[in-house]
Amino acid sequence: MANLFPDITPGVTTGSTAATVLNALGRSDESAIKIVSGSSVLTTESGYYKEGTLVFSKNEKKIYELSSGSFIDSGSTIAPSNKIFSTGDIRQVELYRSTLSGSGNFDVSSISQAYDHLVIYLVARSSVEAENDRIRIFLNNDTTATNYRYVTLNTKTGAAAARGSGDEPDLYYVPAATSTDDNGYLNIVDIPLYASDKRKQIFSRMGMSNLTYEWVAITTVGWESTAAINRITIQPDGYPTDAFAIGSFLQIIGVKTV
Repeated sequence: MANLFPDITPGVTTGSTAATVLNALGRSDESAIKIVSGSSVLTTESGYYKEGTLVFSKNEKKIYELSSGSFIDSGSTIAPSNKIFSTGDIRQVELYRSTLSGSGNFDVSSISQAYDHLVIYLVARSSVEAENDRIRIFLNNDTTATNYRYVTLNTKTGAAAARGSGDEPDLYYVPAATSTDDNGYLNIVDIPLYASDKRKQIFSRMGMSNLTYEWVAITTVGWESTAAINRITIQPDGYPTDAFAIGSFLQIIGVKTV
């Protein structure tokens, strides 16, 4: 989690016996503290941030408030004004990030079930000897193509808008080996309610452009399963013969309403 209180002032004492922020070990680096009220130790932390009367505990992910030497919140419950997020706020957390150092695919397992939705950013290139290459997404290691159904709408320079569909987990195209070096590409993939017990739907927006043409596509993929998604694999359709090239990038973000 990012430092919400960038002005770090460790080892502060309030000057009151009612509530005190103490260095737990008395060390000069002050990397550990205790928050006490009277004779009771309310929390011991290996690290913290402090700004004004707010102390943010890095381990417990809670905020303690010290006001005029009085301990306002023991940490067992956090008053709404002291929450890091308010009810209804949307929190986004990076769950995975990788840039390939060799050719391969992206196979992400043990995905946290603690979020409402997933957002995937893919910036990639295929090694196949062609201008473009189709890519696929598999969920929970289910590689049976007929368990998926895709529909896509796309258009590119010099061609009429077209529609495609089929029984496979198709996320459409990435640039490939013979594509020009200036070919820009981004695919953003949304997977709403990925941890639910409902059938899963994937929504993808792909954009590709170079000095010759522009190409955009919107694709939906349905997975005929009610299982919670805990593994995502994305790769060219000819993998492992064809693979993503060195430098291909994938990021997965968890989205949750607090």
